[in-house]
Amino acid sequence: MTSFRTGLFAIATAAISTVVSVSTASAGPYDWMSNKPYVACVQQAYSHGQVITQLYGHTAGVIAYNRDRRACNRANGYPDA
Repeated sequence: MTSFRTGLFAIATAAISTVVSVSTASAGPYDWMSNKPYVACVQQAYSHGQVITQLYGHTAGVIAYNRDRRACNRANGYPDA
């Protein structure tokens, strides 16, 4: 029984270390979250869009947000989408 528990523990440890190493190796589509200047730029773009929405309406706010967000993408080397 003890060797069974030891073997099970070894397998579980190997599985957990594999998952941890894979998850830290590549962030995938969320790598932008660690780019602090980019995140701050997008937050400011969102805030600016909200202000424009209050002043000029929903459509103008969406246009302002998308314009500013695309500027953030260009400034930080992300695809302009």
